[in-house]
Amino acid sequence: AVLGNAGTSEVWADMHTTLASRKGDAEAHATLLCSLLLGFRLEAYCAMGTTSAGEPHMWVVTLDRQEPELPPKAVFWESLF
Repeated sequence: AVLGNAGTSEVWADMHTTLASRKGDAEAHATLLCSLLLGFRLEAYCAMGTTSAGEPHMWVVTLDRQEPELPPKAVFWESLF
């Protein structure tokens, strides 16, 4: 996938590869976190964008639709600490 203005492409690892290797970049950690949150039956999505420094990055977004008359509440999760 090509993200941002980097003009480079990369292959994203699946969650099993990330777990087995015990390492990964932002995309690997975000897809793993998203899979975990989906397993907990949360409405979760991976969101791609750029950091304030202009670097490509991926976050996880969950939507809370508990109040149908209001727009869903979005929570952004950072998978790297």
